[in-house]
Amino acid sequence: MSSILFLDTVRTQAHEDRGTFFVGYKYLVVLLTDLLSLSIVGAVGNRNQVKGVFLWCALKSLRLELRTFCEPNEMLVNIELQVNVELTRRIRETMEARNKIQHHLGGTLQEIFNTEQNIEFLKKSISDKINPLKVREIIFPTP
Repeated sequence: MSSILFLDTVRTQAHEDRGTFFVGYKYLVVLLTDLLSLSIVGAVGNRNQVKGVFLWCALKSLRLELRTFCEPNEMLVNIELQVNVELTRRIRETMEARNKIQHHLGGTLQEIFNTEQNIEFLKKSISDKINPLKVREIIFPTP
């Protein structure tokens, strides 16, 4: 384990000294072959290989889950279609109700206009009828 720490220190120093990186890397390979036996190198390699296979399998399962999550679900598509149909139906009903209300409003406004004209006509008729009576009172005052 101490030799691995030593090699890590050498690798760190090689990275810090950018001009002699390859020299440090070659020195690291020499130290690796000198200090560690082939069985330790093989164990480290096997551990890395197992870890790589495990990560690859995890990534593959994650991709499958992501693919199934991103694909449109048939049930959700049907629900979306039903919602769109119902929304369209409600919009049509709302437009029909609005048109009916506008039609009734037009009729009501016409009735109000006709009533106002009748009121004006009645006021004029009353005024026309009262004026001759005033003239008669002027001519023939009542005791």
